[in-house]
Amino acid sequence: MKAIVIHEFGPPEVLRYEDVPDPQPRAGEIRIRVHAATVNRVLDVSLRAGKEMFRGPKLPLIPGVDCAGVVDAIGPGATRWKIGARVAAAGVMPLDVCAEDGADYGGPEGMMGIKRPGGFAELVCVPACAAFDVPAGLDFHAAAVIMRHAPMAWNLMVNEAKLKPGERVLVMGAGGNLGSVGIQIAKNVIRATVIATAGSDDRVRLGCELGADHGVNYNTADLTAEVLKLTGGKGVNVLYDNIANSKVLPRRSSRSGSTAVMSPPAPTAARW
Repeated sequence: MKAIVIHEFGPPEVLRYEDVPDPQPRAGEIRIRVHAATVNRVLDVSLRAGKEMFRGPKLPLIPGVDCAGVVDAIGPGATRWKIGARVAAAGVMPLDVCAEDGADYGGPEGMMGIKRPGGFAELVCVPACAAFDVPAGLDFHAAAVIMRHAPMAWNLMVNEAKLKPGERVLVMGAGGNLGSVGIQIAKNVIRATVIATAGSDDRVRLGCELGADHGVNYNTADLTAEVLKLTGGKGVNVLYDNIANSKVLPRRSSRSGSTAVMSPPAPTAARW
């Protein structure tokens, strides 16, 4: 099969388009014929540049931390999927052989494209438990994007920040994948009031088209002042951030008058 392989970290030129042996699914695994894979700015691009060494990537490596496609081979003991099934896979998964449901697995884990071969290839093998059904009406490109961003957006908004119906949330980076998914979860699932902010009018407009109640271009307006104006001076209950820029984030004020600027190193959502 053809695949993109990196043998050393560095600029884009280290990406090599090569012939490599077709992978064979082990017990409890399936093989996916890849139709789409996303390019993640951190987990693919920054990792290729050698800036994510703490993640422990193993070279040579086929990158691609997610993919979507069709099952074309099934390993021993894997009965959950059939040949021809439309699936998507991403995230942390078992690295060693495991039961197809992943039950009682206690071995090493890691992401495809970092700890095990990834989706920048014609074929990729993953544990059966790491694959998810792709509905017939959803194309593979959209499925790969959703598989990468929807679980994280849900975890941040629901599990971490615990956003509640009727509360107010400020979504940073409204035009990006993580921001746009966050808007839809906050508005359509949780029924919160959503303020979308981005660095251009087009991206703000996209956030509003996806359901945000209000939009602010942080490059042409004072974000703190606009948020207070839109909320009648109350501010927001939750800050959902995926740009981590202290020059953009609004100041957090307390009753004592002190202020702090939140600048997380990674996407986050927090009670504000």
